[in-house]
Amino acid sequence: MNWSSLEELHDFYVDHLMHTLVPFWLNFGLDRENGGYFTCFNNAGDRLVSQHKYTWSQGRFLWMVSRLAHTFGDYVGPDRHREFIEAAT
Repeated sequence: MNWSSLEELHDFYVDHLMHTLVPFWLNFGLDRENGGYFTCFNNAGDRLVSQHKYTWSQGRFLWMVSRLAHTFGDYVGPDRHREFIEAAT
């Protein structure tokens, strides 16, 4: 990739985070039935390969959604911010 400015690079990463990565994890990573987070997907991300919930991955996911809420709360708006808080809860 040829980036002409740091601003373009910043915009690319924020867009990828908010429109690709975060939606995937909020849609498929939350165990809405039993609580906690699913983290064991195949490399393509199209199949959950294990429903085991390892302690370190639970803490890591919790840190991630908490950090998203803290860092991007003003950027994403109140509805999305609430979604991050609910995922952390």
